[in-house]
Amino acid sequence: MNHYQMKAWSQENAIHLGDIITVYPVDGRKTQIQLNRTQFIFDKSNQSSFMLWGEDIPSAKLSWRQNSQNDKKGYYLIEAMSDSPFLLNSIPCWNAIISVGDELRLGYNRLVFERSASSENIQQTSEQNLKIYRSSLNIVLEGETGVGKSYLAKKIHEQSGLTGAFVHINLSSFSKNLIESELFGHVKGAFTGAISDKSGAIVEAHRGTLFLDEIDSLPLEIQLKLLLFLDNKKVRAVGGRKERKVEVRLIFASGKSLAECVLGGQMRKDFYFRITGGASYYLESLRNDQTKTSKYIKSYLEENEYYISPALLKYYQQFPWPGNYRQLKSHLDKKMVLSKSKKLIFDETDQKLVSCQFSAKLKTDFQTGNMSLKELKQQYILQTYYQLNSIKAASVKLGITEKTIRKLISNVSTQNYDCSILQ
Repeated sequence: MNHYQMKAWSQENAIHLGDIITVYPVDGRKTQIQLNRTQFIFDKSNQSSFMLWGEDIPSAKLSWRQNSQNDKKGYYLIEAMSDSPFLLNSIPCWNAIISVGDELRLGYNRLVFERSASSENIQQTSEQNLKIYRSSLNIVLEGETGVGKSYLAKKIHEQSGLTGAFVHINLSSFSKNLIESELFGHVKGAFTGAISDKSGAIVEAHRGTLFLDEIDSLPLEIQLKLLLFLDNKKVRAVGGRKERKVEVRLIFASGKSLAECVLGGQMRKDFYFRITGGASYYLESLRNDQTKTSKYIKSYLEENEYYISPALLKYYQQFPWPGNYRQLKSHLDKKMVLSKSKKLIFDETDQKLVSCQFSAKLKTDFQTGNMSLKELKQQYILQTYYQLNSIKAASVKLGITEKTIRKLISNVSTQNYDCSILQ
């Protein structure tokens, strides 16, 4: 028998992209998964989207579908992947369209589908961002190194509809004497070494996007010249006599607070107000947003057809990642190269992160006298759990109850450790 479950269903009540599944496993803690992918696999294999416990668990696949190309929300269809049906709202079935409140049972594991309170806000935010991306507004991106400013700048250009090139200039990589030439170009003989004409980054980005990274490194006198360009869109090369009209969209990025740069005298006030008069985005570091860490890991591993154990994902969420996305991506790349299967588990590559985290906290807290004996024990328990990737195994090794370990894991929160050795 192979049919859709017959039940009341409507597009309004359907589970959409951005909604969530609350998982109540037969063994382990309750967890939530955001539906930000087009397909999820539920079984006991290494390809499963999360760990399921028990014997003879029916396999199921959750797929996102659209009513039309313009349907941004769509709906999710669940289908059995084995000879045994799954239980949806206590009814055996082989396929069904999922609605809000539906309960899926796979063995003794219970999965409840719920509407995300932020799904509507996420959609509205995405639409608002797209309007900004497609506008002529200049954009400022601020945030620590490695948070993805360059990636976002390229994404904005790709969605802007501009036909010209995307030109990326890191201003901190040029000497003060060369920055003006790199931006505005020069004519032959304008200065020693100018053996031919150079168009400059602004002209190269005509009808496209010019991404000026580390804008806080721009000298004050060049800020004035760039300010004039922003006002009249005309470029005069160094040593040249003629001006050229250029249409270009500018995106500025900085790892420092531009407002503080103004207060410190490194940036002109008029230049600051001019470049921040459009749209501004602050990209949070990973240590301040565990949701971003989890979302990036799952998305990146899915692109490469890898999966991650729940325990390892939990650890990655708690780790501060001082190098942000750049450090996290490099670590995942190394894990995928060294992994013996498509499922990533805690191994020696993660041990270095644990050792750094554990040792740095011990050193800091012992020096300041902030670590009690209780806290030292807690840190050791966590380290053992992450090493063994099993509450039961850690319980046996440490001689404590599984309940004690489970309670400690549920209460642990992200802390800022000095892991600069990893950068």
